Amino acid sequence: ALLWLSHLLDRLAQDRVEKQDIVMVLSKLYVEIINALEKQEQHALIKDMPEYKRFEATLSSHTLYTDIRREMELIVKNGSRAVRQARRYIHTHMNQPVTLTDMAREVGMNPSYFSMLFKKETGENFTNYVNRTKIEHAKLLLRQPACKVYQVCSQVGFEDAKYFAKLFRRVVGMTPSDYRDGRSREDK
Repeated sequence: ALLWLSHLLDRLAQDRVEKQDIVMVLSKLYVEIINALEKQEQHALIKDMPEYKRFEATLSSHTLYTDIRREMELIVKNGSRAVRQARRYIHTHMNQPVTLTDMAREVGMNPSYFSMLFKKETGENFTNYVNRTKIEHAKLLLRQPACKVYQVCSQVGFEDAKYFAKLFRRVVGMTPSDYRDGRSREDK
């Protein structure tokens, strides 16, 4: 099905089908999918659907075909719905603490099973993934000289600045301040 849809998108792009016609059809399809899932009381699947505003933004994009293809590839490459949903949640709630138990509850799974599934699909345990993701985001923020370390700590969801600095040092090999200072010298 994915290959067929990919070929269809290629064909639509080549044939220069009016974008407004494609947007109208895809919008109706989105609504029909939601209605069908509601009739079948598939609330977990509805929850996994992108919000309509996000879907609508994708449809209004200048790169409609590319965006739809990328979304399809993410669905296929990123494994199960629960792991996709967890990854999305981590990235969109960067400024909040995220625990395995809370995430398992969010995706409607037993914490032990979710932990095993997450490790199987990503190759790393949940806590390491969350910490690595937050530290990578912190590194981006630290490249902005105006950002203080305590602000970065808060923006990536850590309440304890000492713990954040210790974790950052373990992952990156230097303190957040040293990283920013080193990064600043590299940028000059």
